[in-house]
Amino acid sequence: MIIKKQPASIHTAFNPIVFEIESASQEVEVVVAIGGKPFHLTKEVFWGSVVFDISPIIRNHFSGEPTPLGRDYWEDPYLAVTYTVAIDGQEYNYTAVNAVVQVGESSSLVAKQGSFLTKFDRLKYYPGYKRIISILAFNGINYFNFAEEAKKSVNTLTRVYNTYLQESSYIAISNDSTTDEYLTTNDDQVITDNLGNPIIIIRAGSGITEVRKYIDVMCTPDSPLYVRWVNSLGGIDYWMFSYRQLEVDSISEREEYTPYTIGEDVNYLSKTLNLKGDKSIIAGASGINTNEYEAIKDIIYSSKVEYYNSELDKWIEVMVDDVELSRDTRSSTHGIELNLKLPQRQLQF
Repeated sequence: MIIKKQPASIHTAFNPIVFEIESASQEVEVVVAIGGKPFHLTKEVFWGSVVFDISPIIRNHFSGEPTPLGRDYWEDPYLAVTYTVAIDGQEYNYTAVNAVVQVGESSSLVAKQGSFLTKFDRLKYYPGYKRIISILAFNGINYFNFAEEAKKSVNTLTRVYNTYLQESSYIAISNDSTTDEYLTTNDDQVITDNLGNPIIIIRAGSGITEVRKYIDVMCTPDSPLYVRWVNSLGGIDYWMFSYRQLEVDSISEREEYTPYTIGEDVNYLSKTLNLKGDKSIIAGASGINTNEYEAIKDIIYSSKVEYYNSELDKWIEVMVDDVELSRDTRSSTHGIELNLKLPQRQLQF
């Protein structure tokens, strides 16, 4: 057998995952194994070749409990699935990320190893509100650190891992364990650029890469509504809506009946037999830049959207109701409004 086409070792899960095999046999068997559980696929060969698309199998396995990889980082099975494919006695290893690309884009994520799976250029951190950053690991030893911290080694048996954001000026990932060297003045003051970011001395040596995301430490606004979602890169993004939201309670369905009356008192008022109630929050943001707009609008296509309920201290899944977003490409700032449909209300019927 000859494998004419196969996915990249790291690839998106929500595009076709295609194996094309040349064979002189009448049929070909492919065994897909996820977490030790095998799935046997068999197809007849036509004109010397056969094609398998295993994406429907992979897509059903984004679930499960997080797995600790160390004290400060962990694997989230909702973001990535590792699996093997056995063809004619030979095994091949792959990682599928909970991501998707559009027409004309490659589904391979190999070139994006060593990157943050967020669409925001800069990250926002609100003290007292937990948030994580998802990272697509380098192919080899990985290290990450926050400002003024020693670099921490990451077990890269997994390709995607998470770590909590901190009250820091940046988070960095690297395939090198040495400490950053900063450009300083004669009295050891770190020199920064016009955005206040420290200037790093580029170290000599080939194959050394460091990627940074700078963090803005924010004050918690009035009437906060904290939302997170799985973006199309396969990571988790966050946004804090502030100042004013519109809460809407409504009746979505009502089932009535007219009671049978006996005697002289006639009552034509129908009674409610069953009732369903909806609760939604209309949240908006204004004055956001183009990068923030493009990142937030990903929420309307997300497979998982949650808001933080501070009273329960937990994340609760919501649904984005029908919405249409538009922006003026000639404007440098934009506004956005979303209708978040909360879980159906429990009623006394």
